[in-house]
Amino acid sequence: MARDLKRIRDRLRVQVAPDGLQATVEPIRRAPRQGVSPRTVEKLLAERGVTHGILTEAVREFVGEWRQGQGRQWIVARGEAPIPAVLSELRRVHPPARSGRDPVELLPLYVAEHETVFALRSGAPATPGRTVCGVVIPPPQPPPSDTPTPGEGFEVVGRVWKASHSGFLEHADGNIRVSPQLIHKYDLPAGEYHWHGGARIDGSLLEGVRLHVDGDLALGGEIAQGVRLRVGGDATVEGAIRGEGRTRVEVDGQLECAAVLDSFLYATADVRVRTLCQGTTVRTCGRFLNDLPGGLVSSSRIDAVRGAILNDIVPGSGLPSAVHVGTSEWLDDEWQAVEAEIQRWTRHYTHLYEEFSERHAKLVSRRSEIYRLSDVQRQQYELEHARVTAEQERVDRNISRLRTRQSVLLQSRCRDEKAVVQVTGEATAGALFSIRRVPLAAGSEGLREVVLSLAPSRNRVIAIPRSIYESSLDDHPAADEVTDEDVAIPEETLG
Repeated sequence: MARDLKRIRDRLRVQVAPDGLQATVEPIRRAPRQGVSPRTVEKLLAERGVTHGILTEAVREFVGEWRQGQGRQWIVARGEAPIPAVLSELRRVHPPARSGRDPVELLPLYVAEHETVFALRSGAPATPGRTVCGVVIPPPQPPPSDTPTPGEGFEVVGRVWKASHSGFLEHADGNIRVSPQLIHKYDLPAGEYHWHGGARIDGSLLEGVRLHVDGDLALGGEIAQGVRLRVGGDATVEGAIRGEGRTRVEVDGQLECAAVLDSFLYATADVRVRTLCQGTTVRTCGRFLNDLPGGLVSSSRIDAVRGAILNDIVPGSGLPSAVHVGTSEWLDDEWQAVEAEIQRWTRHYTHLYEEFSERHAKLVSRRSEIYRLSDVQRQQYELEHARVTAEQERVDRNISRLRTRQSVLLQSRCRDEKAVVQVTGEATAGALFSIRRVPLAAGSEGLREVVLSLAPSRNRVIAIPRSIYESSLDDHPAADEVTDEDVAIPEETLG
């Protein structure tokens, strides 16, 4: 064997790849007439340090070709590459079928109480490699795991995550929780939605949406025409509110939006709008603020109990703008509007019952008759009865919310003896104002940079230059103490 090894030692070239995972053999001279065998070649490989991953069949075929005078390179050994660890993977479990009775349940991020939401797929440990020379290759370090951790609202059972309460999925800082907020990243389609918490919607409210949230609302898009929005807290709308006389927004808190066109807004606290035009009505128990740069009001009505700060009031295509502050008599109109809505729901409730009773008079009067129906007829009756019952329950909930709304309106009635109207820019001719029901109209020259205040002893509204009003807000004179010299506005300027 040593003699045979000596014969082939200077006739073959053995090379090991730089990574040590492959060895090749290549003839550099013709094979000797005797002493060439696969075993001899394997001995030569071992002499050159190749001891692991020998490909016996490849060595045998190489020897056969070499004996026949063919001289090409052959791979005769392969090492084992290290295998990195497989990290655990979190996968969303396909949600169960929704009834569709409540449109909120059909939103993508919604999860129901006790629903299995995620499953954790098992990973695998890393495996070291080995070179053809037998050297162990350590596996690469695994990347940091980006698998989220369960947050509030999840119960981990084995390798699955279950929702401990209904809500919407929220992923932040490597943590997934079930948020009590309604979270929707797209436009909200038509439907009637009611959520017991707040809401964060990145898209717009499309035509046909009736949305009622009990908490705060952050809306990234706009509100389309015909939308009915009811917010139990504060509301921020980054886009425009478009109405065509059919959009209504009611907020039990502060309301802030970019632009409003031909819509109705109600808020119990301050309302801040950059642009207000085309027949919009704003009613608030707080202040109306149009003090943003470039803000304007055109052809709109504003009722603000605590006062108003306006930038520019410009003429529009409709009626002149009117600003009324200091009182809340308009709440009576709101109460009547809510009462009309209650009557509409009551008529709908009555119509449902009468229509169902007319179709199933015998079964309604005598429940025992149901057992005489066939299985198909009984199933159809029970499905229709369940549908009517669910609709009546929805009507009852809406009526209850509206009654609560009436109670809140009655409690909101108030006056503000210190309410004023500040015009930081210009109010053109024809603009109408009133403070605690005492009217004033801008004359032909309009008004510029004034504060409108009521002088009760004179029973008229006077215009004070803002420079005088703001010079000392802590001890500025009451309207009754302002002299005609302080007013400094020609009498013909005021209507």
